[in-house]
Amino acid sequence: MDFEMQEQIAAFRYGLIAPIVSRQSPMLPGELKHLLEEIASRTYTIPGSHRTTVSTRTLERYIANYRRAGWEWPETKAVLQPTEQASPFRFCRQQSIFAKSVRSAVWSRLSFY
Repeated sequence: MDFEMQEQIAAFRYGLIAPIVSRQSPMLPGELKHLLEEIASRTYTIPGSHRTTVSTRTLERYIANYRRAGWEWPETKAVLQPTEQASPFRFCRQQSIFAKSVRSAVWSRLSFY
């Protein structure tokens, strides 16, 4: 998956959840469920997929991921090319990079009084 496709997917997913995550006022009880069901009831042209609908559970995951990682999701998964060998060193390095990114995301979201 190239960078342009990742950006299209990220923009599509944000477009789905934007009315929810960009809202300034708190939602009334049941309002979130109603919005999720309304968004899920429509059909879409989803980049990189043959599917045309999304479920409410998928939307809930998109919201959780956005609130956790911001615009940087969907994160790319490291995929080994067929010619590359998977080594313990490579795996540990990827885990270290992931851990650092998680720590920096957590610290950037903390606010001190």
